[in-house]
Amino acid sequence: MKWLKKSITNKLILAIVITNLIVFILLAVITISLVKNNLINDNKKIMLKDAQIIAEEINTFISKNTEIVKNMEANPKLKKLVSEVETKREKFEHPNFREIVEILKNTKEMNSNLDLVWLGLKEADDLVIDDYNWAHASTYQMEKMDWFKKMQVNKKLTYTTPYIDQVTGNLIISIVKPIYKNQELVGNYGIDLNINRVNKLMTNYSIGESGYAVLIAADGTAIYHPELKRILKDNIKDDSGFPKKISEKILAGKSGVAEFEFEDTAKYFAFAPIPANSWSVGVIIDQKEILMQIIKFVALISLIFTLFLFALILISYFLINRLTKRIPNLVEKISAFGDGNLFARIEPKSNDEIGQIAQTFNNMAEEIAASYQQLEAYNEEITALNEELSYQAFHDPLTEIPNRRRFINILEKELKSDAKGALALLDINDFKEINDNYGHIYGDRLLTEVAQRLAAFSSENIAVARYGGDEFLILIKNLNINQIEKEVTKLKAVFNQPFAIKDDQIFIKFALGIALYPEDAKTTDQLITKADIAMYEAKKIKKNNYLYYNQKMIEQLKRRKKIKNKLQNALKNNGFSLKYQPQINLKTGQADFLEALLRLKDNSFSPGEFIPVAEESGLIIEIGRWVTKAAIKQLALIKNQYQAEITISINFSAKQIRDHGYLDFLKKNLKKYKIAAHYLEIEITESILIEDNKAITFINQLKNIGVQIALDDFGTGYSSFSYLSYLKTDKVKLDKFLADNFMAADKIDTLINLINLLHSLDLPVVAEGVETKEQYLQLKAHNCDYIQGYYFSKPLAKDQIKAILAKNYLNLI
Repeated sequence: MKWLKKSITNKLILAIVITNLIVFILLAVITISLVKNNLINDNKKIMLKDAQIIAEEINTFISKNTEIVKNMEANPKLKKLVSEVETKREKFEHPNFREIVEILKNTKEMNSNLDLVWLGLKEADDLVIDDYNWAHASTYQMEKMDWFKKMQVNKKLTYTTPYIDQVTGNLIISIVKPIYKNQELVGNYGIDLNINRVNKLMTNYSIGESGYAVLIAADGTAIYHPELKRILKDNIKDDSGFPKKISEKILAGKSGVAEFEFEDTAKYFAFAPIPANSWSVGVIIDQKEILMQIIKFVALISLIFTLFLFALILISYFLINRLTKRIPNLVEKISAFGDGNLFARIEPKSNDEIGQIAQTFNNMAEEIAASYQQLEAYNEEITALNEELSYQAFHDPLTEIPNRRRFINILEKELKSDAKGALALLDINDFKEINDNYGHIYGDRLLTEVAQRLAAFSSENIAVARYGGDEFLILIKNLNINQIEKEVTKLKAVFNQPFAIKDDQIFIKFALGIALYPEDAKTTDQLITKADIAMYEAKKIKKNNYLYYNQKMIEQLKRRKKIKNKLQNALKNNGFSLKYQPQINLKTGQADFLEALLRLKDNSFSPGEFIPVAEESGLIIEIGRWVTKAAIKQLALIKNQYQAEITISINFSAKQIRDHGYLDFLKKNLKKYKIAAHYLEIEITESILIEDNKAITFINQLKNIGVQIALDDFGTGYSSFSYLSYLKTDKVKLDKFLADNFMAADKIDTLINLINLLHSLDLPVVAEGVETKEQYLQLKAHNCDYIQGYYFSKPLAKDQIKAILAKNYLNLI
C-alpha cells in the first residue's frame, strides 16, 4: 500500500471510486425507495379518490332523499295533523287525513327510491302512510324503536342504521325529523330507503384487478360487500382482524388510506365519509398488485446506474492527474509559513481553484502578519483597561478611596486570620442640613475632603473606605484595646481642624461606633451591624464622640423598637390621652393655664421613655398633631359646656419645626372648633432654637396666628438672654432645677434677681416642679407669677377640669 501513502493522486482516485460506489448504492437505494414510495402513494391517492367519488355519489343520493323530508316539513298540513292527533281513532277522523295520505302516496310515486313515506304520531303510537286503512298493531310501541330513540336524542334530522322494516319486510334505512309542539316532541316526518337501491350504486365501480368497494354504516356494519354473506353481519368494530385505529377513524367520519392484513393477504384500504348520514365508503386492493409495478422499475434503474458509474470513474482518473501536479509547491510554502516564516508566498500560475487557493493564501498571510502587529498593540490597551476597571470596581467614584466591596474583601480576610482588631463606622452629623443649606455639590466637596483626611490617616494596620452616603468604615488591625483607643484619639484629632470648602471654613461633628473582633462578632455582616448600633447610640450624645458596642445596646434597640410599635398602635387605635396640670395664679388663686401632658392610656411606658423614641422615629410629627387637635377640642368643650375660658399649653419638639403643614393644620382646627388662637399656648425649649436655625421664623409665624409662646425649662442648658431680646415670648417657665437648688438663704438672691430681670422684660414667670409649702411661700414672697407642681395638683384627667376651674387654690392652703 506504499503507492497509496505517498501519492495524493492515488488517494483521490481511490476516494472517488469508493465515493462514487457509495453514492451509486445510496442513489440506487434512495431512487428505488422514492419510486416505490411514489408508486405506493400514487396508488393510495387513486384509491382515496375512488373512495371519495363513490362517497360523493352516495352522498348526493342520500341528500336528494333528505330534501324529500325537508319538503314534507314545508307543508303545514302535515305538522297540523301530527300536532292534533292523540289517538289512533283521531287519526282516521282528522279532516285532513285523506288529503295527507294522498300527499304521502304522490311523494312515494314521484321518488322510485322510496319504500315508504310516513308520519310518526307519538301520542297515538301510530304511523300515517300511503294507505287509508293501515294502522300499527296495538303492541307497537314507538318510543322503543331504535329510530325514535336516536331522533329523540339528536333532536334534529336523523339517519338510522339499516334494519328490517315491519311494514314492508325490506332492508331499509329511515330518514326522520322530529316535530315539536310548544317545545314538546309530538311526532316526526319519515321516509324509508331500500338498501338495495344504494348497493346498486356500489356495483358500478371496479378497482384494479383485485380491488373492490364496501359501504359501512355509521355503527360499523357492512351495508354493501361483494361477498353478500358479509352484508349486515360484518362489523369493523367487532372484527378482531380489522385494525382498531382504522375503525376508529372510519367511525369518526375521517378519510384516509391504511394498511392491514386480511386472510394472510396484505391489503391497502382507502376510506372516505359520506357527510349526509355519517356512513363511509371503503376501497380495498391487494398490495401485491402494486409491488409488481415496483419490481419492473427497479431492474431498469439498476442498469442505468451501473453504466453511469463506470463512465464517471474513467473521467475522474484523467482530471485528478492533471489537477494535482501543483499541489507539492502549495505544501512546501504553507509548511514554511506554519514554521514561522510570515513572508512565505505562493506564485499563482492560473486562475483555477488551485490558483485561487494560492492567491487566497497570500492574502491571508498578509492579513495575519498585519493582525499580529495589531494584536500586540491591543494587548497593551487591554492590560491598561483591565487595570482601570479593577480600580473602578474597588474604589468609590466620588472620593476615590476604597469602596465597600474592597473593604469587605479586606475585612473577610482579616476575620479568617483569627486576628484581633476593631471595626469603626463613622457618620458625619447633620450632613443632610449641609446638603439642604449649601447644595449637594458643596456636600460632595466636603465628603471628598473628609475622605482625603481619612486616607492620610490610614496605614499598614488601618484601612478606610466609604460605606455610602456620609458614612465611612475604618478597620484597625492587629491591635489590642489600648492601642485601638490611641488610634481612635488620633482619628478624633483628624477632625479638629476646619474643612475649607470654597470660601467657607467648616467644623464638622461626627459619631463613631466601634465593634471589636472576634469578641463582638466573627462575620462581616454582624460586625458592621454592631458597629452601626454603637454609632447610632454615639450619635444621640450630640458631640464628637464614640462608643464601643456592648450587649445592652441590643436590648435598648429592641426596647426602642417595642416602644415605636406601641406608639404606632396608639396612633391607629386611639391609645393616647392627655393629662392636665394647672398653673396657679399666685394673686388670684385661680388656674389660668392648663399644661397638657401626653400619656399612653395603658401606662406601659413613661413620657420620658417614649417621647425620645417618637422624636427619633419621626412619629412625633403625627403625635404632635394629635396633641394639638385634642387640646383644641378640649378648649371647645370648656367653652361650650363649662361656659369658662382658660389657656391650654402644649409642648413642642424640635422635630416638629420640620412639619411644614403644621401651621395650616393648626389654623384649620382652630377654625373648625371656633377657638381663638390666644387660648392655645405652645411651650418651646432653648434647644429648639439652638438645633434648628429655622425655628425663629416658625415661632414668629405661630405668633402671627395669635398662639401664645412660652419658653420652657429656663435655667438649664444655655439660658441665653439673647433669645429673649428678639423672640416674641409671652412668658418664661423656670425649670424645677431652680426651685430645688436656689431656695437656700445663700442662693435665694440669684433666683430673686432672675425673676426681677424677667419682669423687667415684661415676661410673666412660672415656677415648675413646686412640691413644698416652703417653696411656695418663698416664690410668692418674691413675686413669682404662677406656680405649677404637685404642691397644688398632680396632672389630672380631662373629666376633672371642671373641678379645677371651680377651685381657689390659695384658700386650700
